[in-house]
Amino acid sequence: MSARTVTRFAVVVFLALPAGGCRRDRVFTEMSDSTFVRTMVALRKLPVGMIADPAARARQRDSILTAYGVTGAQVESTAVRLANDPARAAAIWRAIEQPTVSSPP
Repeated sequence: MSARTVTRFAVVVFLALPAGGCRRDRVFTEMSDSTFVRTMVALRKLPVGMIADPAARARQRDSILTAYGVTGAQVESTAVRLANDPARAAAIWRAIEQPTVSSPP
């Protein structure tokens, strides 16, 4: 996986999370790859720069996390684990880039 792809992956993950949150939680919280992919696909659909109200964006983000039954800390810890496994991260990134799953009900 190229440095550009890793950087892009990290930016997507951290833009989706609340600012300054999650640093007190354990690093290796468990979340399945499929849940991570579905969550990231939904988070990537949030409009960037189009919502003037940061609170509205936070509500949308929180709604997505709740729909998939995860927390920002879980998403972040999964991204950290993926950073330590480039082959797995590449496969996950491809799944996020080319989603074949639908949004939650």
